[in-house]
Amino acid sequence: AEHGEPRPLRILLIDNYGSFTYNLVHQIAATAGQAPVVVHNDWAEWDPSVLDRFDAVVLSPGPGDPRVSEDFGICADAIRIAAERRIPLLGVCLGHQGLGHAFGAAVRRAPEPRHGRPSPVAHDGTGPFEGLPSPVEVVRYHSLMIDDVPDELVVTARADDGVIMGIRHRELPLWGVQFHPESIGTLDGTHMMANFAAFVRATAAPLTKPAPVVASSAPVSRAPVARRALRRRTLPLRVTTETLFTDLFGDATQAVWLDGNRPGDPRARYSILGGGDLPTAIADVQAGTVTVRDGAQERVLRTGFFDWLDAELAVTATEVSDLPFALGWVGALGYELRAECGSPHRRRAATPDAALVRLDRALVVDHEEERIHLLALDDEDWITRTTAEIAALEEAPPDGTAPDPLVAPPVALSARHSRAEYLRLIAEAQEEIAAGETYEACLTNLLHAAAPGAGDPLAAYLALRAQNPAPFGAFLRIGGVSVLSTSPERFLRITADGAVESRPIK
Repeated sequence: AEHGEPRPLRILLIDNYGSFTYNLVHQIAATAGQAPVVVHNDWAEWDPSVLDRFDAVVLSPGPGDPRVSEDFGICADAIRIAAERRIPLLGVCLGHQGLGHAFGAAVRRAPEPRHGRPSPVAHDGTGPFEGLPSPVEVVRYHSLMIDDVPDELVVTARADDGVIMGIRHRELPLWGVQFHPESIGTLDGTHMMANFAAFVRATAAPLTKPAPVVASSAPVSRAPVARRALRRRTLPLRVTTETLFTDLFGDATQAVWLDGNRPGDPRARYSILGGGDLPTAIADVQAGTVTVRDGAQERVLRTGFFDWLDAELAVTATEVSDLPFALGWVGALGYELRAECGSPHRRRAATPDAALVRLDRALVVDHEEERIHLLALDDEDWITRTTAEIAALEEAPPDGTAPDPLVAPPVALSARHSRAEYLRLIAEAQEEIAAGETYEACLTNLLHAAAPGAGDPLAAYLALRAQNPAPFGAFLRIGGVSVLSTSPERFLRITADGAVESRPIK
């Protein structure tokens, strides 16, 4: 490296399909001088000679049992080769258990599953713990543990419940930690990773072979960003958002109502309304297509949904600095998009895997300041026409014929799983967690109802929002599919400058 700086370390991170792998990537990059090369534990091109190209190996957390080859994959071989060649290795959580198992330690169930729970850990001040006070607080995510450690291994740390939290080999540069150093709750985690990197740097020999290329890092070429003229007008808010939506967009082919429906809640300050014969995009993961319709034109694109969306967002841009919406694509993403995010599970859903509509014109209602902002791209006529329609709504007498959504007959519900079956599934999920087969389970029941108004999704949504006001309500009608939601939470928020907020943390 130039100016006496240490050269960046080449670290191989073997991903055991863990949820936290890329937090670990970030932490390694911050301490090793560059991001690690990441491969999955079932990497088809694995060969022992691969390790000749790296300074060190890190084995990630993940579900499963290190005694099961399908769960641990090439990690077992990596431990063997690292031991033979004295290549530094750090096992995290499942990787720690696998390291212990490789040298004869017992792997068994912990006294209780610990997932997302902090613990004080007493340690001997060696390896990753060098320079840290003892005890140190860490965050644990595990159901299994190692015990009956052989003489070849030294226990370097234990939690307050006696469970082994750290090991090292007596003679070889091999370490394991049961907890997650990359967790935001393990405050000294980066210090621990820096200790590992410092040892690797002090002992690393010059590398003569380049790291293997496991994915293209070439920049994606982009078309020039197309900026269209934004037309804007602000009006006083003198009618309800329900009236605005039902009268202006209630019968539209495509319609969007992002509904801030909780007076006084700062999270519900804005509502976004729009509709018309607008462009749509419908994704089919199984077919590998995105179908884009714009008026009478239809294009079926052979591409992944996220690749299409990335390209679409890269060539269009609108800036509205004082509002939370700057026009563009709005819609619903289905669970089966997980197949594009690394999940091996694929299933044909009854509804589109993604359904989006492009709002090139919309109303943004500011409930706090009682204003309506009309936004449109290159469409002053729509601004003028919609202004007149809103004025007519303000002058119209109240409609006394609408049914009261709070007065409704009882609804008969039928559950996909009976009470007994649902309790059985809960017990099964608890057993899977205790066995280490999973650490995150989403077990929901599906309710069916033949409710009055079920054939009219908008009427059903109006009743829903009246009975359950929420800051993040939504009614979408896109490509023949309707989505109704009254949520108290917004899980993910991405600002215009790229800041990401997840709340609540899941």
